[in-house]
Amino acid sequence: MRHALIRTVLGRATVAIAACAVTVLVASRTQAATPTDLVIRATASSFKVGTIGSYRITVSNNGSAATDDTVHVLDTLAPGLSYFAGSGTGWSCSAHAASIDCALSLPLAVGQTSVLTLQVAVCTEAFPTVASALRMSYAADTNSANNVVRRFTAVRAGRCIAPTSTPASGGRPRRGTPTRTPAPTATPTPVSVPTDLLLKLTTAGLFRSGSTGTYNVSVINLGPLASGGPIIVVDTLPHGLHYHSFAGAGWSCAAVDQTVTCTTSGSIAVGASSALAVAVDIDSSAVPTVTNVAQLVYPADPLPFNNTARKPTTVR
Repeated sequence: MRHALIRTVLGRATVAIAACAVTVLVASRTQAATPTDLVIRATASSFKVGTIGSYRITVSNNGSAATDDTVHVLDTLAPGLSYFAGSGTGWSCSAHAASIDCALSLPLAVGQTSVLTLQVAVCTEAFPTVASALRMSYAADTNSANNVVRRFTAVRAGRCIAPTSTPASGGRPRRGTPTRTPAPTATPTPVSVPTDLLLKLTTAGLFRSGSTGTYNVSVINLGPLASGGPIIVVDTLPHGLHYHSFAGAGWSCAAVDQTVTCTTSGSIAVGASSALAVAVDIDSSAVPTVTNVAQLVYPADPLPFNNTARKPTTVR
Protein backbone atom coordinates (compact mmCIF):
# COMPACT_ATOMS: atom_id res chain seq x y z
CA MET A 1 0.00 0.00 0.00
CA ARG A 2 2.86 2.37 0.93
CA HIS A 3 4.68 1.51 -2.32
CA ALA A 4 1.59 2.29 -4.36
CA LEU A 5 1.18 5.64 -2.59
CA ILE A 6 4.81 6.55 -3.29
CA ARG A 7 4.40 5.66 -6.98
CA THR A 8 1.28 7.79 -7.15
CA VAL A 9 3.03 10.79 -5.56
CA LEU A 10 6.08 10.37 -7.83
CA GLY A 11 3.80 10.14 -10.84
CA ARG A 12 2.07 13.37 -9.89
CA ALA A 13 5.47 15.07 -9.41
CA THR A 14 6.59 13.87 -12.81
CA VAL A 15 3.46 15.24 -14.43
CA ALA A 16 3.86 18.52 -12.59
CA ILE A 17 7.52 18.81 -13.64
CA ALA A 18 6.59 17.98 -17.24
CA ALA A 19 3.85 20.61 -17.20
CA CYS A 20 6.35 23.22 -15.95
CA ALA A 21 8.80 22.26 -18.69
CA VAL A 22 6.13 22.68 -21.34
CA THR A 23 5.17 26.05 -19.90
CA VAL A 24 8.78 27.28 -19.93
CA LEU A 25 9.30 26.00 -23.47
CA VAL A 26 6.23 27.79 -24.77
CA ALA A 27 7.24 31.03 -23.04
CA SER A 28 10.75 30.92 -24.57
CA ARG A 29 9.30 30.36 -28.03
CA THR A 30 7.07 33.41 -27.76
CA GLN A 31 10.12 35.59 -26.96
CA ALA A 32 12.30 34.34 -29.82
CA ALA A 33 12.73 36.09 -33.15
CA THR A 34 10.65 34.91 -36.09
CA PRO A 35 12.56 32.42 -38.27
CA THR A 36 13.39 33.69 -41.75
CA ASP A 37 16.21 33.56 -44.31
CA LEU A 38 18.38 36.68 -44.75
CA VAL A 39 21.07 37.11 -47.42
CA ILE A 40 24.00 39.53 -47.35
CA ARG A 41 25.82 40.87 -50.44
CA ALA A 42 28.49 43.56 -50.84
CA THR A 43 30.33 45.55 -53.50
CA ALA A 44 33.29 47.88 -53.06
CA SER A 45 34.21 51.22 -54.62
CA SER A 46 37.66 51.98 -56.04
CA PHE A 47 40.14 52.10 -53.15
CA LYS A 48 43.17 54.40 -53.09
CA VAL A 49 45.62 55.09 -50.28
CA GLY A 50 44.87 58.45 -48.67
CA THR A 51 41.18 58.53 -49.63
CA ILE A 52 37.82 57.22 -48.41
CA GLY A 53 36.62 53.90 -49.80
CA SER A 54 33.13 52.49 -49.38
CA TYR A 55 31.34 49.16 -49.22
CA ARG A 56 27.74 48.98 -50.44
CA ILE A 57 26.13 46.26 -48.36
CA THR A 58 22.64 44.84 -48.99
CA VAL A 59 20.65 42.61 -46.67
CA SER A 60 17.67 40.90 -48.33
CA ASN A 61 14.84 38.90 -46.79
CA ASN A 62 14.45 35.72 -48.84
CA GLY A 63 12.37 33.98 -46.18
CA SER A 64 8.68 33.59 -45.52
CA ALA A 65 8.31 36.01 -42.61
CA ALA A 66 9.32 39.57 -41.77
CA THR A 67 12.07 40.17 -39.23
CA ASP A 68 11.02 41.22 -35.74
CA ASP A 69 14.44 41.50 -34.11
CA THR A 70 17.64 43.48 -34.73
CA VAL A 71 19.80 42.56 -37.73
CA HIS A 72 23.55 43.09 -37.35
CA VAL A 73 26.32 43.46 -39.92
CA LEU A 74 29.73 42.83 -38.36
CA ASP A 75 33.17 43.50 -39.79
CA THR A 76 36.72 43.27 -38.48
CA LEU A 77 38.69 45.70 -40.62
CA ALA A 78 41.89 44.55 -42.27
CA PRO A 79 45.17 46.40 -41.59
CA GLY A 80 45.23 49.69 -43.47
CA LEU A 81 41.49 50.32 -43.12
CA SER A 82 39.83 52.35 -40.38
CA TYR A 83 36.17 53.14 -39.75
CA PHE A 84 34.98 56.46 -41.18
CA ALA A 85 31.17 56.44 -41.32
CA GLY A 86 28.13 54.22 -41.78
CA SER A 87 24.78 55.26 -43.22
CA GLY A 88 21.48 53.75 -44.34
CA THR A 89 17.79 54.01 -43.47
CA GLY A 90 17.29 52.42 -40.05
CA TRP A 91 20.99 51.62 -39.63
CA SER A 92 23.29 52.77 -36.83
CA CYS A 93 26.99 51.88 -36.63
CA SER A 94 29.55 51.82 -33.85
CA ALA A 95 33.26 51.03 -33.95
CA HIS A 96 35.74 49.83 -31.36
CA ALA A 97 39.30 49.60 -32.68
CA ALA A 98 39.02 47.48 -35.85
CA SER A 99 35.62 45.96 -34.97
CA ILE A 100 32.48 47.46 -36.52
CA ASP A 101 28.89 46.65 -35.58
CA CYS A 102 26.06 48.08 -37.69
CA ALA A 103 22.52 47.40 -36.46
CA LEU A 104 19.24 47.58 -38.41
CA SER A 105 16.36 48.49 -36.10
CA LEU A 106 13.57 48.56 -38.71
CA PRO A 107 11.70 45.36 -39.67
CA LEU A 108 12.61 43.81 -43.01
CA ALA A 109 9.57 42.50 -44.90
CA VAL A 110 9.59 39.41 -47.12
CA GLY A 111 11.29 40.27 -50.41
CA GLN A 112 12.56 43.60 -49.08
CA THR A 113 16.22 44.74 -49.26
CA SER A 114 17.97 47.21 -46.95
CA VAL A 115 21.11 49.07 -48.08
CA LEU A 116 24.01 50.01 -45.78
CA THR A 117 26.96 52.15 -46.92
CA LEU A 118 30.10 51.55 -44.88
CA GLN A 119 32.92 54.05 -45.45
CA VAL A 120 36.53 53.37 -44.49
CA ALA A 121 39.71 55.43 -44.59
CA VAL A 122 42.40 53.67 -46.65
CA CYS A 123 46.02 53.86 -45.55
CA THR A 124 49.37 52.45 -46.71
CA GLU A 125 49.07 49.01 -45.12
CA ALA A 126 46.11 48.18 -47.39
CA PHE A 127 48.19 48.43 -50.59
CA PRO A 128 48.05 46.62 -53.07
CA THR A 129 44.98 44.58 -52.10
CA VAL A 130 42.78 44.23 -49.03
CA ALA A 131 40.41 41.44 -47.97
CA SER A 132 37.23 41.98 -45.94
CA ALA A 133 34.74 39.49 -44.51
CA LEU A 134 31.32 40.98 -43.75
CA ARG A 135 29.06 38.86 -41.55
CA MET A 136 25.29 39.25 -41.13
CA SER A 137 23.73 38.14 -37.83
CA TYR A 138 20.05 37.53 -37.11
CA ALA A 139 19.03 35.35 -34.19
CA ALA A 140 16.44 33.25 -36.06
CA ASP A 141 18.09 33.00 -39.48
CA THR A 142 17.34 29.56 -40.94
CA ASN A 143 20.23 29.46 -43.44
CA SER A 144 23.73 30.44 -42.27
CA ALA A 145 25.34 29.59 -45.63
CA ASN A 146 24.50 33.02 -47.08
CA ASN A 147 25.36 35.10 -44.00
CA VAL A 148 28.99 35.91 -44.89
CA VAL A 149 30.36 37.77 -47.91
CA ARG A 150 34.08 38.20 -48.68
CA ARG A 151 35.51 41.00 -50.80
CA PHE A 152 39.03 41.24 -52.23
CA THR A 153 39.59 44.84 -53.29
CA ALA A 154 42.52 46.27 -55.28
CA VAL A 155 44.08 49.36 -53.69
CA ARG A 156 45.85 52.01 -55.75
CA ALA A 157 48.99 53.66 -54.42
CA GLY A 158 48.81 57.05 -52.74
CA ARG A 159 50.05 58.98 -49.74
CA CYS A 160 48.57 58.63 -46.27
CA ILE A 161 51.07 60.27 -43.92
CA ALA A 162 51.90 63.96 -44.01
CA PRO A 163 55.58 64.56 -44.88
CA THR A 164 57.86 65.94 -42.18
CA SER A 165 60.85 68.21 -42.57
CA THR A 166 64.04 67.53 -40.61
CA PRO A 167 67.06 69.88 -40.85
CA ALA A 168 70.19 68.22 -42.17
CA SER A 169 72.59 67.27 -39.37
CA GLY A 170 75.76 69.29 -39.03
CA GLY A 171 74.49 72.22 -41.12
CA ARG A 172 72.91 75.56 -40.38
CA PRO A 173 69.24 76.03 -41.29
CA ARG A 174 68.56 78.21 -44.29
CA ARG A 175 67.62 81.79 -43.48
CA GLY A 176 63.91 82.35 -43.39
CA THR A 177 63.07 78.69 -42.59
CA PRO A 178 61.80 77.83 -39.08
CA THR A 179 64.15 75.56 -37.14
CA ARG A 180 61.36 73.81 -35.27
CA THR A 181 57.62 73.31 -35.34
CA PRO A 182 56.17 73.90 -31.86
CA ALA A 183 53.30 71.74 -30.66
CA PRO A 184 49.86 73.37 -30.71
CA THR A 185 49.31 75.52 -27.64
CA ALA A 186 45.61 74.67 -27.47
CA THR A 187 43.94 71.29 -27.45
CA PRO A 188 40.38 71.05 -28.81
CA THR A 189 37.62 69.07 -27.18
CA PRO A 190 37.33 65.64 -28.84
CA VAL A 191 34.59 65.61 -31.45
CA SER A 192 32.23 62.86 -32.57
CA VAL A 193 31.75 63.94 -36.20
CA PRO A 194 34.31 62.27 -38.48
CA THR A 195 34.93 64.15 -41.70
CA ASP A 196 37.84 64.96 -44.01
CA LEU A 197 39.12 68.54 -43.79
CA LEU A 198 41.68 70.02 -46.19
CA LEU A 199 44.00 72.93 -45.33
CA LYS A 200 45.17 75.42 -47.99
CA LEU A 201 47.62 78.30 -47.56
CA THR A 202 48.13 81.08 -50.12
CA THR A 203 49.54 84.63 -50.18
CA ALA A 204 47.68 87.84 -50.98
CA GLY A 205 49.84 90.17 -53.07
CA LEU A 206 53.61 90.75 -52.90
CA PHE A 207 55.72 90.50 -49.76
CA ARG A 208 58.17 93.38 -49.24
CA SER A 209 60.61 94.03 -46.40
CA GLY A 210 59.35 96.78 -44.07
CA SER A 211 55.68 96.25 -44.98
CA THR A 212 52.79 93.97 -44.03
CA GLY A 213 51.87 90.82 -45.94
CA THR A 214 48.85 88.52 -45.72
CA TYR A 215 48.43 84.74 -45.79
CA ASN A 216 45.01 83.40 -46.72
CA VAL A 217 44.10 80.21 -44.84
CA SER A 218 41.22 78.02 -46.09
CA VAL A 219 39.73 75.01 -44.29
CA ILE A 220 37.70 72.98 -46.81
CA ASN A 221 35.27 70.20 -45.85
CA LEU A 222 35.59 67.24 -48.25
CA GLY A 223 32.87 65.27 -46.42
CA PRO A 224 30.97 63.13 -45.92
CA LEU A 225 29.57 65.01 -42.90
CA ALA A 226 29.50 68.59 -41.63
CA SER A 227 32.24 69.31 -39.11
CA GLY A 228 31.33 69.51 -35.45
CA GLY A 229 33.39 70.93 -32.61
CA PRO A 230 36.41 73.25 -32.55
CA ILE A 231 38.87 73.46 -35.45
CA ILE A 232 42.38 74.77 -34.76
CA VAL A 233 44.94 76.12 -37.22
CA VAL A 234 48.49 76.48 -35.94
CA ASP A 235 50.63 78.73 -38.14
CA THR A 236 54.38 78.56 -37.43
CA LEU A 237 55.78 81.79 -38.84
CA PRO A 238 59.34 81.68 -40.19
CA HIS A 239 62.04 84.04 -38.93
CA GLY A 240 61.59 87.48 -40.41
CA LEU A 241 57.78 87.42 -40.14
CA HIS A 242 55.88 88.62 -37.07
CA TYR A 243 52.18 88.30 -36.29
CA HIS A 244 50.24 91.52 -36.91
CA SER A 245 46.48 90.75 -36.98
CA PHE A 246 43.80 88.39 -38.26
CA ALA A 247 40.42 88.56 -40.00
CA GLY A 248 37.83 85.81 -40.39
CA ALA A 249 34.19 85.26 -39.40
CA GLY A 250 33.96 83.00 -36.35
CA TRP A 251 37.76 82.84 -35.86
CA SER A 252 39.91 84.00 -32.93
CA CYS A 253 43.72 84.12 -33.00
CA ALA A 254 46.54 84.55 -30.49
CA ALA A 255 50.33 84.55 -30.97
CA VAL A 256 53.18 83.36 -28.78
CA ASP A 257 56.58 84.12 -30.30
CA GLN A 258 56.44 82.68 -33.85
CA THR A 259 53.40 80.44 -33.24
CA VAL A 260 49.96 81.78 -34.18
CA THR A 261 47.02 79.67 -32.96
CA CYS A 262 43.59 80.32 -34.50
CA THR A 263 40.37 78.60 -33.42
CA THR A 264 36.82 78.38 -34.72
CA SER A 265 33.90 76.45 -33.26
CA GLY A 266 31.63 77.02 -36.24
CA SER A 267 30.43 74.07 -38.31
CA ILE A 268 31.59 73.73 -41.93
CA ALA A 269 29.12 72.10 -44.30
CA VAL A 270 30.19 69.46 -46.83
CA GLY A 271 31.74 71.19 -49.84
CA ALA A 272 32.00 74.53 -48.02
CA SER A 273 35.05 76.27 -46.58
CA SER A 274 35.98 78.64 -43.78
CA ALA A 275 38.36 81.52 -44.60
CA LEU A 276 40.95 83.15 -42.36
CA ALA A 277 43.45 85.91 -43.17
CA VAL A 278 46.64 86.24 -41.10
CA ALA A 279 48.58 89.50 -41.55
CA VAL A 280 52.31 89.57 -40.74
CA ASP A 281 54.96 92.26 -40.44
CA ILE A 282 58.00 91.60 -42.65
CA ASP A 283 61.55 92.56 -41.69
CA SER A 284 64.78 92.43 -43.69
CA SER A 285 65.83 89.01 -42.38
CA ALA A 286 63.01 87.45 -44.43
CA VAL A 287 64.73 88.42 -47.73
CA PRO A 288 64.92 86.68 -50.23
CA THR A 289 62.54 83.86 -49.30
CA VAL A 290 60.72 82.25 -46.37
CA THR A 291 58.53 79.17 -45.96
CA ASN A 292 55.39 79.41 -43.87
CA VAL A 293 54.02 76.17 -42.38
CA ALA A 294 50.45 75.82 -41.09
CA GLN A 295 48.83 72.76 -39.50
CA LEU A 296 45.16 71.87 -39.04
CA VAL A 297 44.14 70.21 -35.76
CA TYR A 298 40.81 68.33 -35.87
CA PRO A 299 40.83 65.03 -33.92
CA ALA A 300 37.98 63.41 -35.91
CA ASP A 301 39.75 63.81 -39.27
CA PRO A 302 40.70 60.29 -40.46
CA LEU A 303 43.04 61.52 -43.22
CA PRO A 304 45.83 63.65 -41.73
CA PHE A 305 47.88 63.76 -44.93
CA ASN A 306 46.08 66.91 -46.17
CA ASN A 307 46.12 68.75 -42.82
CA THR A 308 49.50 70.45 -43.31
CA ALA A 309 50.13 73.30 -45.75
CA ARG A 310 53.50 74.87 -46.72
CA LYS A 311 53.86 78.13 -48.61
CA PRO A 312 57.30 79.20 -49.92
CA THR A 313 57.16 82.99 -50.17
CA THR A 314 59.42 85.37 -52.11
CA VAL A 315 60.25 88.55 -50.16
CA ARG A 316 61.47 91.66 -52.00
